[in-house]
Amino acid sequence: MRFEIQVDLWMRMILWMCVLMILPFMFFVPADEMFIIFISTVVMALIILPLMYFSFYELREDYLYIQISVIRMKVKYQDITGIREGKYSKMNNMAFSLDAVIIERSKKRFGELSISPQEKELFIMELKRRCPLLNDLRVLE
Repeated sequence: MRFEIQVDLWMRMILWMCVLMILPFMFFVPADEMFIIFISTVVMALIILPLMYFSFYELREDYLYIQISVIRMKVKYQDITGIREGKYSKMNNMAFSLDAVIIERSKKRFGELSISPQEKELFIMELKRRCPLLNDLRVLE
């Protein structure tokens, strides 16, 4: 089961501004150096924009698969010890929204992982059903 990421408006604006902030330089550089600005803008877009548009979370047979652009991660269901709603995890934040789901893991150096699926309630219900060590849903206030 696949879940798209939730990207808050403020995060979307920050990512787009990172790409577009280079465009005002087009008015100040000589015409023979315009190619450098064009290449820089394209490279920035190829690095930053896939974070919003080519990212998802997928509940697979034995693990949770996380893809954030070119970054991929597998979290085995047997390693998940808790799940709760919250803003973000300070240690391992892969969420693009303040309305996140924090997954607690047992076998990792940084035990928490923060993600932001669009259909949060369905995601939590499905993840809870698949995880053997997941006892209860704890909600941060």
